[in-house]
Amino acid sequence: MRSDRLPGVSVAISGPRGSYVKTYGVSNLGTRAPMSLADHVRIASITKSFTATAVLEQVQRGRLSLSDKLSRWVSGIPNGRRITVRQLLAMRSGVYDYTSDPAWNRRFNANPVAPFKPSDVVAIIRRHKPLFAPGAKTQYADSNYVLLGIILEKVTGRSVESVITRDVIKRAGLRGTSFPTTPAMPRPYSHGYYAGDNGKGVIRDYTRVNPHLAWTAGGMISTLGDLVKWAKVLATGSLLSRSLQSQRLQFG
Repeated sequence: MRSDRLPGVSVAISGPRGSYVKTYGVSNLGTRAPMSLADHVRIASITKSFTATAVLEQVQRGRLSLSDKLSRWVSGIPNGRRITVRQLLAMRSGVYDYTSDPAWNRRFNANPVAPFKPSDVVAIIRRHKPLFAPGAKTQYADSNYVLLGIILEKVTGRSVESVITRDVIKRAGLRGTSFPTTPAMPRPYSHGYYAGDNGKGVIRDYTRVNPHLAWTAGGMISTLGDLVKWAKVLATGSLLSRSLQSQRLQFG
């Protein structure tokens, strides 16, 4: 932890022979309050597993198809007439990753609570050439899951926060998990720290972040206990049909 400059860590390992749950370090560099198992934390890209589940539930209900073209739901994306929902889920679309955009990074580093919308992500993707032809290879890009969030809203006619809350979080029985719409954190919470791209390596408190900066690619909040429960839901596929769970395991 010291070598990596980590203030604190929460660890949970669960298996047939039992569980290991432990916290290390502090949750706040200012007060030196210790990490707690009850702390809420920003779960970043774990959010993608919730988004993918919500998308697959819409496929299960017949409202969406894995073979649907992106252009059916979002216009103006390069290669949009060739990119499928399946490729977005599997990170095989080739769309430009908005988090690589220099202007976006400057904006985030300057002010993590700055106004930002999913439509801003679409605008960034439209300005850049695709990384590769759809299906040619796999490359991690947050843009894929922001586009899936937009598709979810168009398919359901509801905000993606309400879709994931009702159709995923509540069905999974997760009481400490939320999809926020403001930078506020539910108490108790662990602070988040980030050096950013300021070139000085100065650690800054990034606890308050506009959730729309990462949105359906990384905007959710949870607790360690809920994440253990969620891991079991993902592994067993209890919210999906056997067929969709099998397909999910193939594309990750």
